[in-house]
Amino acid sequence: MIRTLICDLDNTLFPARTVPRAAVEPALDRVRLANRTGPRISDTRLDEALEACWDRAFDEVARLYDLPEALCHAWEMAATELEVTAPLELYADVDVLWSLPLRRFLVTTGYRRFQESKIRALGLASRFEAIYIDALGETHRSGKETLFRQILSEQQADVPETAVLGDSAEGELLAGERLGLWTIQILREGVVPAPQANSQIRSLVELPAVLAQASQARAAT
Repeated sequence: MIRTLICDLDNTLFPARTVPRAAVEPALDRVRLANRTGPRISDTRLDEALEACWDRAFDEVARLYDLPEALCHAWEMAATELEVTAPLELYADVDVLWSLPLRRFLVTTGYRRFQESKIRALGLASRFEAIYIDALGETHRSGKETLFRQILSEQQADVPETAVLGDSAEGELLAGERLGLWTIQILREGVVPAPQANSQIRSLVELPAVLAQASQARAAT
């Protein structure tokens, strides 16, 4: 039976693009400035990369767009200062989570100050037994797979009884797959389906039925 659920944050529990643009524009401007004074990429490519940051962690974006080191450094220095101060709204279907008899843990990737401010703005701290941040820019960054291992160990959660809920094929879903956890991909708008996910849903309203199916599948093995 699935008793523990590890949840992603951005584009799983809330739409990342609803963060007020004014909160991140100073960081974007610093990257654009660095592109004018150091090793350049085209303005079009840079704008595409910065737009992708709304949906992906910056380290993924830097790899995908092969960003010069100077731009990565400028982004990192600016991003450590980002903070959301306005209230944010969860997806409407997230209320389903709170009614399920599960142990819930939140694992999110991003710059620590920024992610913590989003968690506060969403009022999520009391909704999870523990919150773990895969913090970009920190010397001893863990990575989601390591944090999942930490949850299994610290929280005494069993692999066959633990599921991962998220949108990213390269992030939480891959980490969960490597550890043998049941992976559930939420297909929010724009999310590319991941064939390796154990289950896929378009709304959290489907989650109770999927967890029941996962529990049956686990019991049969």
